[in-house]
Amino acid sequence: MPTTLDLIRRPPIFVFQMGKVGSSALMATLCRDVGGSVEHAHRFVKFSREGAEALVRCRRWRLPYFVVCPVRDPIARNVSAFFENFERVVGEPFGVRPRTRDDLRTLLLERFNHCGALDWFDAEFRPLFGLDALAQPFDKARRWQIYRVRSARILIYRADLERDLQRDVVGAFLGRPLGDWIRRNEAADKDYAGAYADFRANARLPPVLIQTLHRSRFARAFWTEQELAEIAARWA
Repeated sequence: MPTTLDLIRRPPIFVFQMGKVGSSALMATLCRDVGGSVEHAHRFVKFSREGAEALVRCRRWRLPYFVVCPVRDPIARNVSAFFENFERVVGEPFGVRPRTRDDLRTLLLERFNHCGALDWFDAEFRPLFGLDALAQPFDKARRWQIYRVRSARILIYRADLERDLQRDVVGAFLGRPLGDWIRRNEAADKDYAGAYADFRANARLPPVLIQTLHRSRFARAFWTEQELAEIAARWA
């Protein structure tokens, strides 16, 4: 467990974000290239004991720490999360029976909680770090922004930022160069890869769902109206 002196010498890093935004690759790359205390979770209750204690000590003594939070547009994120968590959502493994694209669409619409992504910043991020990210300015043109809250430095960036640029932005934010990405938890490696690719390319979603997701504070905080319209056109 890092001591307070360790935390002063090498500020801890918290990769904290909703699921299915590319955080597994980010975490693996940081652990290889940065070292020190690197914590990764989607919710504070999932922090390790060491990570939670490091955060508490940093906040108590106003020690610097870093927070890295990628975000992904809610439609793409929800579709990805549906396939990744198929067994938990549907109640049986993905490959247990053949399913058409329409079958998958029905299950996505009827079984998946589409509001989880919309509520995550208010439910998880703001209480933990004291930043209402959805109410703060975000540079939608460059697709990333850095914030300061007390002793925390917080980077939020969009997952549609070019991969090499993501690496450079994160490395510059941490003040430590990063090497090539380590691939982790990618859809192309899963048993549902073919069905997922087909669904992303060909499935159509109801306008009411698209409107609900795109009218949210979350979507409007990080994407322009034109970008949301283009995303909607691809799915509608």
